Amino acid sequence: MLLLMKRSDHYKRSAVTVNSQGKDIVKSESQVYGVTKSRMLAGVLSFVVLVPSLLMGLPAESMGAEGQSKVSEVGQREVPVPAQQSAGNLNALSLQVFLGKVMEKNNDLQVQKLEWQSNEKMVSAARGMYEPALKVTAGREGNHVQNTTQQLIQRQNSEFSELNNLWNSSVEGLTSLGGTYRLGYEMKKLQNNLISAYSGNTPDSQYTSFLGVNMTQPLLKGAGYKVTNANIKIARANADIAHEGYRQATVETIARAVQLYWQCYGAQEKLKMRQRSAAIAEEMLRLNKSRYEAGKIDYTGVLDAESGLRLRQALVAAAEQTELTAKRNLVSLFGEYNTTLSPVMVKVVDAPESAHIDADYVKSLDKAYKSYPQYLSAQMTVEREKTRMAYAKNQRLPQLDLKGSYGYNGLATDLNGSLDKAFQKDYLSWSLGVELNVPLLGNIKNRNEYDAARLRQEQARYRLEMQKVELANQMEIVAGLVQRVYEQVLNYEKVVVLNAELTKAEEMRFRLGKSDIRVMLEREESYLKVRESLLDSRLAYQYALVNQYALEGTLLEHYKLSEIDKNNPDFR
Repeated sequence: MLLLMKRSDHYKRSAVTVNSQGKDIVKSESQVYGVTKSRMLAGVLSFVVLVPSLLMGLPAESMGAEGQSKVSEVGQREVPVPAQQSAGNLNALSLQVFLGKVMEKNNDLQVQKLEWQSNEKMVSAARGMYEPALKVTAGREGNHVQNTTQQLIQRQNSEFSELNNLWNSSVEGLTSLGGTYRLGYEMKKLQNNLISAYSGNTPDSQYTSFLGVNMTQPLLKGAGYKVTNANIKIARANADIAHEGYRQATVETIARAVQLYWQCYGAQEKLKMRQRSAAIAEEMLRLNKSRYEAGKIDYTGVLDAESGLRLRQALVAAAEQTELTAKRNLVSLFGEYNTTLSPVMVKVVDAPESAHIDADYVKSLDKAYKSYPQYLSAQMTVEREKTRMAYAKNQRLPQLDLKGSYGYNGLATDLNGSLDKAFQKDYLSWSLGVELNVPLLGNIKNRNEYDAARLRQEQARYRLEMQKVELANQMEIVAGLVQRVYEQVLNYEKVVVLNAELTKAEEMRFRLGKSDIRVMLEREESYLKVRESLLDSRLAYQYALVNQYALEGTLLEHYKLSEIDKNNPDFR
């Protein structure tokens, strides 16, 4: 009750004033008829003239005109609508600026973007398999053993002892055909009792070296460019699918943002409508009280007027809560609570366009097949599973490898001399052969992995077909919805005009004393409802268009929002 009384006081401060000569002069700016009512002197019939004029001062067909108070000549003004907040304290938020903030700060989009970026890094990681590696080893080995009879005859010594230093450095890597290579240098410093006995302890060591290349090339399993690069192709497909997932999340978030923006706009406009209705009801109550005190009407007229006012104040309270909730939902899309942009400080400034958009089902479906993220993702999934199946099919083959080596040897009593001997290419070593590895029980592991890959590819194909059918059905529904909702808008516009005519007729009856305040309030309430319905239908038309653009995959383009280029090297 306290809240209602406070609102009542607030509206009273905004009510139409009566000049010192006792004349109520009201200017009505009806947009339905485009006719400005002439000023009327308020005397004994002030109540009869003023109330209908106030009612007809409500704009009918124009969205965004609600709640505006215009001042013309001195002594002429409309019933002003109580403002929630001074305009200077509001943060005017256009649709384009709002969507830009959502793109920049929304947490869900940041999560999807990071998912995409991580998959792009995995592509680079997969390509890293071709990176050559430098391998360096160093070691020392010692042996002290007895010689066999054969060794005794050969070595002329019953024991053999050695202490050797080993060095090995090589560059190893993978070729695009699946083979591995090793280009390296091996060196050994040999010290043993045979060298000492042969050389008379001077010198007591020898250096051996080998400089050459070793190759292993698969001929069946793991052979070929496609098999070798299968992991890169799969990683690329995963990154592209993650990119479409980011696009889908962006489309869904922007679609929700647009809808919330229009919801907030609708909540603002409904609040203005209801505040204006409450201001009119309060003025009617004030005038009825004056007439009751003058003995011109009974007290039921006052009660009817007060009941109408309380009802409208309740509607204002509900509209205020709806507006606050809509603004909170709007701000929440920024991904954080911004104290400088609290919900009560936000005011949306753009109004939805009502221009008719021709919803061509065939053209829209064609766009969807080329741009809709979920459909493109399903296509990419089929290609990825096809690559996996081809790789698994190759892995069923026997492991048959061609192996070879080629290089030169060196031997000397010092390191440099051994290297010089190797580079002179006088002592050649080479080898060539094949190695076969065949599972004995029918290659259980790889055979079942191939069957699983084949089933996953078949599953992906079914999902693609399901997505195609679902997309076609949804597009047909949305295209029809756009047309039907637009027709609904046109019908409601006519209903508003008709209700304006009825309100005008009721005004004439009221002037002639053939109507009372209860009928006037009911007529004004009906007029308010149809105007709110027109607003709802216009917003529904915008929602339908957003759904159509989202299914087409052109939503971001329509609202002039740029996507991150997945081929941009700076992004990766």
